[in-house]
Amino acid sequence: MLTNLENVYLGVLRVVILIAASVALLLTAWGLASSVPQLLRWAGLTETAPPTGGTLREFISERRITDTTAESQDTLTRDMESYVDPSIREAAKAIVTYLGKRGTLTAADLERSLQAEANRLPGEALAYGQGVKSLAMELAASKGRPLTEMRVLELLQWHRERFVADLAARQARETEANAKFWIQVTLAGAAFLGFVLIVFVFLFVKIERSLRLIGTARVKAGEPTEHAA
Repeated sequence: MLTNLENVYLGVLRVVILIAASVALLLTAWGLASSVPQLLRWAGLTETAPPTGGTLREFISERRITDTTAESQDTLTRDMESYVDPSIREAAKAIVTYLGKRGTLTAADLERSLQAEANRLPGEALAYGQGVKSLAMELAASKGRPLTEMRVLELLQWHRERFVADLAARQARETEANAKFWIQVTLAGAAFLGFVLIVFVFLFVKIERSLRLIGTARVKAGEPTEHAA
């Protein structure tokens, strides 16, 4: 009777341990698989889209009407470094060409202004310059109603605000991804330790039962036990 109960108990224990071990392994695999994309980003094997700052179409669709001319003109008078990003140089040239006789700013004025804005974005100056260049090329190729100089300056200010917002959003996503990565790694590690513990318990129970069965078999066979000796 006791033997039958013990067999039933061990059978149930095997099922429970098998299910628990499977769940632990699945959690471990899920945690490791979920952390792979972040590991690839850290290793530089995947690219993260740089902030763009928006397009001319988005600016026109928003139809922002704000007085940014004074701020933009003030920016043009600040002292700037002599270096100018080639992308910014091309953007300034394209904008001056687009304005033609409607504008009073020179390419040098725009270069100094745009480079000053780029210098305020450490580590992202090149991306900002490329974004401004893309916007200027789009403006030069546009077929709609020509923008005034004031609206072009407003467009550049809007682009910078969007660029900074995109940059902040990307940094927030990276921070969230890093936090999520460590949570997943911790969960995977805990699940793996749980799996090892479950296997250890199962082996311990198996070894204990095997030793007990050997002892019982010896008693039935009439062999002296260590206690009797």
